[in-house]
Amino acid sequence: MNRVRFVYIGFLMVAILAGIFHPAIAADATVQKAAVTIEAGEIGEPISKYIYGQFIEHQGRCIYGGIWAEMLEDRKFYYPVGTQKSPWKIIGFQENIVMTGKKSFVGEHTPQVSVDGQSSQGIMQDGLSLRKGTKYKGYIALAGSDSVMVEVGLLWWPGRGDKQIISIKNLTGEYTKIP
Repeated sequence: MNRVRFVYIGFLMVAILAGIFHPAIAADATVQKAAVTIEAGEIGEPISKYIYGQFIEHQGRCIYGGIWAEMLEDRKFYYPVGTQKSPWKIIGFQENIVMTGKKSFVGEHTPQVSVDGQSSQGIMQDGLSLRKGTKYKGYIALAGSDSVMVEVGLLWWPGRGDKQIISIKNLTGEYTKIP
């Protein structure tokens, strides 16, 4: 008989239930019965205080969107803007937003917004949760042309005009963090 030790008892229960209720196993009559022995009397190495509790990250949105302090999702643009996996949506014409690897701020690519001066172009993310009376800090990293003015806004109640918009001018070709 093979002996298996499990540190996390919840994982053991999942493994046992998966073996009992998995349809492919239930349909195959030639599968041998598995046996698991838990040696509760044996003491293993202590669990590091830096590892214990790490399982919490995998329980739904407990960390991301829960106790995680960052409010924006995919802030480093891992997924291309406008794709199904990206939380970022395109404002204006899709062809005016491209993901470029040239002089990327972080990661493989960064969104590059082309503007024509006639219509609004950009990216946005919705679904942020704000609490009344709470002060928030943030910044944006931008690079561009000094002839372009960028407006960055936070709209917290659609249709009522509750918003804050800042205008940023005099950009350079180097990324600058702007509060």
